Amino acid sequence: MFTFANFTKEFEKELGKLKDRVEGKIKIYEPKHEDSRMLYYPGMVYPSFTGTYKEKKVHIDMHLEVGAVFLEIYLWSDFDFELTLTKETSGSHISKKLGMDSETELGRSIATKGFDEKFIIKGKLEGRIKDFLSLSHVIHSIEALGDFVKLTIKDNYISTKYFVDSNEDFKAERMFEIIKHFITLASAA
Repeated sequence: MFTFANFTKEFEKELGKLKDRVEGKIKIYEPKHEDSRMLYYPGMVYPSFTGTYKEKKVHIDMHLEVGAVFLEIYLWSDFDFELTLTKETSGSHISKKLGMDSETELGRSIATKGFDEKFIIKGKLEGRIKDFLSLSHVIHSIEALGDFVKLTIKDNYISTKYFVDSNEDFKAERMFEIIKHFITLASAA
């Protein structure tokens, strides 16, 4: 049976396994009622991991948002552009038509044809983004990140957000693979 408490116990175990590859520490965070990002229930805790890999700061956490569980992974690095990738969905088309999306979508000729059709691509410095997405190893790394909800690259970090619906979604090996792909993306920027 799915419970957030079961997920957090398993997630904490997997973070412990990750410590064998990424130097860092696990922290158990108990949100305050005022915390706007996370749902709050008395006694609820959120495990997280902060560490370094190849001299880059890494942060991983799992939390609830409006009844769904999400895993977020961050890697700090310097980027000279901003990029947001989300999957094309019927909901994304509806929100665009209703004017609910305040960011400007970049043109369809930003990346390779198949890639452009899978993602909504937004960002700043379109030419820089086009150069970045023209690299085959960048496209490979992004696609290898799997079924993410959102990929964000900003001035000083890269992050992905995943919807979690089973313990398989946050195994240590998978989180480590994502971190390695982030390193590839950061070195290409």
